[in-house]
Amino acid sequence: MRVQFERVEIFRVLEEFPLSTEESPQSFEGWSKTNFAYRMEGTAFWLSQSRAFRETHTKALHYRFITGDSSLDVIAEVVPTFSFVPWEGVPG
Repeated sequence: MRVQFERVEIFRVLEEFPLSTEESPQSFEGWSKTNFAYRMEGTAFWLSQSRAFRETHTKALHYRFITGDSSLDVIAEVVPTFSFVPWEGVPG
């Protein structure tokens, strides 16, 4: 699956373990059947952004993508698009 943003304001990539040490988000909403994509609210990552950033990017939302052993946090003002990419398997 391909996840694509028109524009990204801030992102970070983490192994999943550090996520377990952050406080629990106030709420999250899964988007996919396998629950790898979430829209997050009240997370430590969002709250660690400057007040000036949050006040000037009022439409920005926090998205989290769990990819097995790592995760991607994205703050963006535009909702991402999802599309399927054909899997060709491992060569050899």
